[in-house]
Amino acid sequence: AEESLYDSSFDVSLLFLTSLNNYISMLRLNVARGVTLWHRRLAIQHTRQVTASFSSESSTEKLKAVMEEYVKNNFSQELPSRALKLILKAADENDDGLISVEEVEHLLERIKVSDKMTKDEIKNAMESLGLDEGIGVPMKKIRDLFLRK
Repeated sequence: AEESLYDSSFDVSLLFLTSLNNYISMLRLNVARGVTLWHRRLAIQHTRQVTASFSSESSTEKLKAVMEEYVKNNFSQELPSRALKLILKAADENDDGLISVEEVEHLLERIKVSDKMTKDEIKNAMESLGLDEGIGVPMKKIRDLFLRK
């Protein structure tokens, strides 16, 4: 049986805590060695980038898992690609070929799974897919995410 990250025991918070622990250790070492303020700022910036990366990846995988679960439960007789096409068409409220954060929020509300993701998780997922200046993500990019294994 297929298992997505959303359903597994994989814990993103463990990655965050590991990264935070490494950061704290690095700061202690830096203070002990008298490293310059510039080096400390660089370490903080790197830690923020790593943490943001974990957050985006996990949000994207979570969105994928939520949608896969919905397709599995409601489109069992359809090919996954056909089900996805129908879902994306329903999500694209203004028919511009782009899916915005708001359109994803509305879609999740309409299919009654909005409790599975926060607005920040949706935004992170869409940004990691290449949110175009807040306008939206091309449907092809979203389709590619869901159809890759």
